[in-house]
Amino acid sequence: MSTISQLQFPVTNIHVVMPSACRKGRIVKTKGRHSDCLVYVTKGKTIYTFDDYKITVKENDMLFLAKDSIYTMDIITDSYEVLFVDFDFLNEENVPYKSEGFFNMAGKNFLNYFQSMYNVWVSKKPFYIVQTHAIVNQILYEIYKTTQKNYFSTKDYDTIKNAVDYIHENFTKTDINISHVASLTDVGEGHFRRLFGKIYNTSPAKYITELRINYAKELLGYKNISVSQIAENCGYSDIFYFCKVFKALVGMTPTEFRKNTDDAQNIW
Repeated sequence: MSTISQLQFPVTNIHVVMPSACRKGRIVKTKGRHSDCLVYVTKGKTIYTFDDYKITVKENDMLFLAKDSIYTMDIITDSYEVLFVDFDFLNEENVPYKSEGFFNMAGKNFLNYFQSMYNVWVSKKPFYIVQTHAIVNQILYEIYKTTQKNYFSTKDYDTIKNAVDYIHENFTKTDINISHVASLTDVGEGHFRRLFGKIYNTSPAKYITELRINYAKELLGYKNISVSQIAENCGYSDIFYFCKVFKALVGMTPTEFRKNTDDAQNIW
């Protein structure tokens, strides 16, 4: 299951958004891909063979091809047509999908995304790159939501949804309390904790801590915000405890992390 840290997946360097068509036959890619890629199949059927497995894609399927991946395509219909976008992740360490993966999500919603993205890219109107980035990130977010649901019962998630929403809206508050969070559901605190652990593979308290520390890492990129202010902004009233928790999760102190952040900048 994806972790919170893997959800930091903004994209950069979009290279191209295009339709493409291939005829029946075999295509062998002997060199790793130059970038990450999302592919939406609009026509035909193809078998992709990677090192240790095969996947078959057809109309309305979507495929993620990871940077540096090597594969063979066996096109088994007379033609194979796709819409695709090549891009890079802003931080390859936080890529939500570490290797090539297949997402069988039939439906017109994703086709609409790809068509809109292509129209924006071709138009070259002001801010077209910004718009294209936004659409790619939205697709990745929809993929994440869909794949996460495959791991657990929708009923279980619905049971704790209000509590999870509350956590995300209030994790920076110093007085956030697990008992209160649990009271926002229709189950007892013990059952809430079990369902939360089943879905997120961690406890509510650790989930909140990871949200706070990830937010702190973002704020440390702004050199004119003091560490004590960042601790307060992230829900810690005790800077020494904040530094202790930060080091335990990140492996270095907030100050050391800031020194290793190349893009430290002013907030204005």
